[in-house]
Amino acid sequence: MPHRLMGATTAVTTAMIAVLLCGCVSAPPVARGVVTGGIEPCVGLPASSKPLPFAPGVVAAVRGRLTSKYVPPGHTVEVVPKGPTVRAHVRAGGRYRFVLAPGDYVLQVIKVLQVIKSGSTSASAWAPVGVAIRQGSTVRANIPSLCQ
Repeated sequence: MPHRLMGATTAVTTAMIAVLLCGCVSAPPVARGVVTGGIEPCVGLPASSKPLPFAPGVVAAVRGRLTSKYVPPGHTVEVVPKGPTVRAHVRAGGRYRFVLAPGDYVLQVIKVLQVIKSGSTSASAWAPVGVAIRQGSTVRANIPSLCQ
């Protein structure tokens, strides 16, 4: 009889160790950071010093850094990294908000829902913005308009 009890105790102990180890091998959750901001409107020179509401559109965040590329004759252009993107739809007057793992990201307007002064809705009228996300922090970054 004591021999059977010892076998049961060993099985229970082994099961408890397995349960404890299962909890130890999973990775801890990655603490994230937040980036928020708006799409600056494309209106040329404002008629007053009063801030204008943010423009509507779609903003994408892609992991990586902006780089520059030489384009003859004597110009450089910013190059946005390629890779998976996270998108946010922004209403007129609204802000985008991304919760991201720590690292470098590029934010860019990929679709505009506003007719700009030339009658175009081209997303190229906004400059991409590089941001560094840190664990537990919030970064505020508006996407600037290139309209003049």
